Amino acid sequence: MVLGIIVVPITTNDVEAQQAGDEYRARATRTDVAPVLDGILEQGVWGPAGLIDELIQQEPVQGAPATEDTEIYLLYDAQTLYIGVRAWERSDHGVVATEMRRDSDRILDEDNIQIILDTFRDSRSGYMFVTNPLGAQLDQQVFNEGEGGARQFGFSSSNINRDWDGVWHVAARVLEDGWVVEIAIPMVTLRFKDSEQQVWGMNIMRNMGGKNEQSFWAPISKEFTITRVSRAGILEGMQRLNRGMDLRVTPFVTAGGSSTLASGQESNNWQQDVGLDMKYGLSSGLNLDLTVNTDFAQAEVDDEQVNLTRFALFFPEKRDFFLENSGKFRVGSANPFNRYAELFFSRRIGLTESGDNVPIIGGARLTGKVGRNDLAVMTVQTDEAMGTAAENFAVAKFSRNWGRSRIGALVINKTDIDAFGDLANDTSYFNRTYAIDASIAPHPNFT
Repeated sequence: MVLGIIVVPITTNDVEAQQAGDEYRARATRTDVAPVLDGILEQGVWGPAGLIDELIQQEPVQGAPATEDTEIYLLYDAQTLYIGVRAWERSDHGVVATEMRRDSDRILDEDNIQIILDTFRDSRSGYMFVTNPLGAQLDQQVFNEGEGGARQFGFSSSNINRDWDGVWHVAARVLEDGWVVEIAIPMVTLRFKDSEQQVWGMNIMRNMGGKNEQSFWAPISKEFTITRVSRAGILEGMQRLNRGMDLRVTPFVTAGGSSTLASGQESNNWQQDVGLDMKYGLSSGLNLDLTVNTDFAQAEVDDEQVNLTRFALFFPEKRDFFLENSGKFRVGSANPFNRYAELFFSRRIGLTESGDNVPIIGGARLTGKVGRNDLAVMTVQTDEAMGTAAENFAVAKFSRNWGRSRIGALVINKTDIDAFGDLANDTSYFNRTYAIDASIAPHPNFT
């Protein structure tokens, strides 16, 4: 199959457009002494830190100053960003916090601090970190402003990767007149430009559950959430960052056996397996994932759902190999009503429709950002299982970004193929899909 594409050139200025939150600037201070995360903001360590002490309400009175004082301190060293927060709470409601489970939605309803970092300052993507007065953690990756940055009315968005689990550390303490939290985010957890000087987009929100009050550092109108990174402020002052050796190798070995006694005869069945997962940062913006003889036994189980429609359910991807930068593979809108026409859904790889595992022989995945380009390439080879032939899955997505606008192309290929690279007997057993998508944002309030 041959697909012809006509590309219309678009001329843009290389100077980045003025960001809506540019007037809100904060500077992180370099420190030679890493703070001890104990929920105590020691003056000797945090005293020189960059300070944010004014938040603006979004709810209930948009544009009004926050009703409670909040002080946010910013420190960094070559390998870690440190954020300290002193949140006063003098109302009769007191501090509202009961949840301690990681990634629980209840964290968002209680008192919490939400931080989003647009490390490439592309006004479309970011890393979000949320914690409450008990030190519970919630984190996620955001793509395309989390579906335009608009409120989702309870729906999930495939532009928000809720199952991404970054490495970061929290210590919190509840006081008589509020609470304190110290946060450490290792640079190796983040992707950012290869540059001596770092300028990131950043926004911070404080939620006061007892008052139903939400206040932001860089104000956002009520129809949007903190994922609207085009309205974020600027975090500057960081330089000579070092992500260290960005390599994670996870080998596994499994073994088991069973013994059956029938008609006086004993039958023994022994099984063993070995495999490997590897994640390597080729650069500060590109990540390579490799897997051999993949084991998904440790993946989180799916939530139970009741399907009363004739359409298949879209269970979220929870397997680590497929998680990071998963939003870079999608095409078109992430509106939940459009998911029935979703072209690429990683849950179709290595799983049957009933959720049974199909052995994965190996796979490779390259995702990330190079300049203004988003890149996502993946290939996975499965083995024969449960009456299905061995299959090779390949997908590639490329997007070019201009401000908040983008244009991209997607290629998907699925072929019946054996483990040695020979096509199955009937070479017509393949499925290929090509797509082009674009998102034009002529104004910060429209897409």
